[in-house]
Amino acid sequence: MAEDRIAYLDLVKFTAMLLVCVGHCYVMEQALESSVRAVIYSFHMPLFMLLCGYFSSRSLEVPIRTLFIKKCKQLLVPVISCTVATVCLCVWGGFVEK
Repeated sequence: MAEDRIAYLDLVKFTAMLLVCVGHCYVMEQALESSVRAVIYSFHMPLFMLLCGYFSSRSLEVPIRTLFIKKCKQLLVPVISCTVATVCLCVWGGFVEK
């Protein structure tokens, strides 16, 4: 099934996600304190939430069971996979002392 995508909305979503990641990096590194952080923090999360709300309105048209299954595949599978991979790397990669 081919979906019609709006290129500029994809670009805005990418930019919002990138700014969220950059904003989190600024929190982790004290040496990165600058005025750029204040600018990013002034709008990056509201923009991201606005876009999420805009795109989630289409989910109201889908039956709840179908939506639940889709979201489980979309969200839970990657979270569980990354968690298992992280635990394996930490335990068997020598990052955790025994």
